[in-house]
Amino acid sequence: MIFLQLRDDMTMRELLRDARAVQVLERYAPGILHHPLAALARGWTVRQTLTFARRQGVSSERLEAIVSALRAL
Repeated sequence: MIFLQLRDDMTMRELLRDARAVQVLERYAPGILHHPLAALARGWTVRQTLTFARRQGVSSERLEAIVSALRAL
């Protein structure tokens, strides 16, 4: 089994290559990968994406749950 090593400087494009990571994102944020900004965000780092999500009102608890689930892969 290949383990995902989540890094702050990893791009979303890299992250989304892992089908398990896609499943995590869809579980915690259904439809997020079909959002109009999704194509643009693929070039963002995980850090940039988390910052953007916080600014859009996503709770710290939800973001922590997502990050924890991704780190568990």
